[in-house]
Amino acid sequence: MWLEHIHNLLEETNMNDLNCDLPMAIFMIKLLFTRIKFDNFTNKTTYLDYIKSHQFIELRYFIQSTIKEEINLECVLKEKAIVEEIKELDEMFSVDNVNTFPQTPSYEDRMILYAKYIEGNDFKEYYADYWTNKEVNFDETGRATSPPWELINYYNYFKTYIKNKDNVGQDIMTNRRSYGKLYDITTHRYTQERILNILNRFSNRESFMDLIKSIRDVKVSKLTENRDKDTLNY
Repeated sequence: MWLEHIHNLLEETNMNDLNCDLPMAIFMIKLLFTRIKFDNFTNKTTYLDYIKSHQFIELRYFIQSTIKEEINLECVLKEKAIVEEIKELDEMFSVDNVNTFPQTPSYEDRMILYAKYIEGNDFKEYYADYWTNKEVNFDETGRATSPPWELINYYNYFKTYIKNKDNVGQDIMTNRRSYGKLYDITTHRYTQERILNILNRFSNRESFMDLIKSIRDVKVSKLTENRDKDTLNY
């Protein structure tokens, strides 16, 4: 799956370094390692044969189009998973197109919801304690034993949690707003946005050819292998 791999790769990368060709080449080698190793680039004859072959064109198309489609598909699947999770929540609360007011979930369902959205989170203890009682009655509002929250409050909390759990942090949103991007964004769409900014640098044959040349330089020089970085001696 691309998204997790890309996220981890971006987190370990100094993004400013990617303005230089060799760090960018190393980044792309790491990005694509499950599809191509580039090991044959160390041999000049094999390298020259490669850039004259259909594989060269296929890799160019993969970077310019296919990988972007695969990443977008992963994002769509994650968004569908959120929709399905909300659908499951609605089923537990008996919310549908006819009945829009939630009904009290069964004890078993309430424990599932507790484990998924309450346990380990910053949630007021007395709200959680009531939710996990074997017997609850959300019609007892105003009585001495009344619930701390109405049923609709629990429902809205769970639904909001599901919708927001994949959203980026405030620091990222602040940075995005400084560039005029005012809309909320999920972590996977943010990962997609960041990697597209990199992949779009290779939008024509010349820029892609420069990348391939730099990848060959990395492979020939063994920059990605262990070496004495203080003296540059192997």
